[in-house]
Amino acid sequence: MKSAFSALVLGLMASWAVPPASAQVSPRIAVKFVVVTDLDLAAARGHPGVLQAWVSGEHFGQTFRSPGVERLVAADGHGDLAVLVGSGTQAAIQLMALTADQRFDFSSAYWLLTGVGFGNPEQLPLGGVAWGTAVVDGDTAFEVDRADAPADWPYGIVPLDATNVPRDYPVPSPRTNPGVLVPLNAALAKLGYSLSKDLKLPDLPEAKKYRATYGGYEGAIRPPLILAGVVLGTSRAWHGKVLNRWADDWVQFWTGKKDPFLISDTSDQAAVAALAAAAKLGRVDFSRVMVVRGVGGYTLPPPDQVHDQSLAPDFPGLNLAIANVFLAGRPVFHEITDHWDRYAHETPQDHGHAEQSH
Repeated sequence: MKSAFSALVLGLMASWAVPPASAQVSPRIAVKFVVVTDLDLAAARGHPGVLQAWVSGEHFGQTFRSPGVERLVAADGHGDLAVLVGSGTQAAIQLMALTADQRFDFSSAYWLLTGVGFGNPEQLPLGGVAWGTAVVDGDTAFEVDRADAPADWPYGIVPLDATNVPRDYPVPSPRTNPGVLVPLNAALAKLGYSLSKDLKLPDLPEAKKYRATYGGYEGAIRPPLILAGVVLGTSRAWHGKVLNRWADDWVQFWTGKKDPFLISDTSDQAAVAALAAAAKLGRVDFSRVMVVRGVGGYTLPPPDQVHDQSLAPDFPGLNLAIANVFLAGRPVFHEITDHWDRYAHETPQDHGHAEQSH
């Protein structure tokens, strides 16, 4: 017998249109788990991307349309969804639209924000994976043209209420810029990390060769591994030594130097903002949000290259990162969905941080 969720999806596929309000399913379908992927560079270049890894690897074989979501939403017929939402503001807009879809009840759903980003070579290697303990917003800032800044100022990005831009960085308490630091459920980050940390992640010869060009960066030259730490989200992808210094300083400031800056991407700051807003509306439980990212490239060039040279390669770790971030995220998906009787009613909670493995 088909489940109610499967029947709903098959009906949507048959009609290929969103039913009017008068025809909406009642009661709403309870969603267990949502895999959220962002800008899919691999798919745009003709290769399987992160969404495709989940669709094929976990049999998300059904699709339907959700109002306001640009791409088709995939489903597995058991209460689990996978969706591509884009980056930056698009991620926020489309996630808000998805959570507003009245056919579904997301109040108990777990959310896994996943994709590929740029790793901090001081911490993570190409093909490595980061579990997020927090997301720091790199967009909520005041920027001064670096050409006009004092000669001894390394970058012109400061908190919004810095009193003497740009000399007094950093000045304010994190309380004065709410929403810049978004802590994630430490117990869930720890669960995802603990279930995946001992995986032997695949490697590729071309990734090994590229990592070797980062001599002097301890984190960059190691084989793929899994760590837990802070994700920095910015609307624009960025690259270079000066900006990497800013990113590390920015993360250290907002977190009180509690966690390392591991990886940067262009959607997590927007995605967590959208889910936090949906939580205030009672649609989402924000304590059930997780982030896991794979390293497809580095945030700065190798020591002997300039920016345009290091950006020229077609992200040498992209396909490796896609494979490894899927492998890392899969165990927590199965842990939660295979033991739904427990996780539906009990959200993992503690007051610590996810373990580190340096």
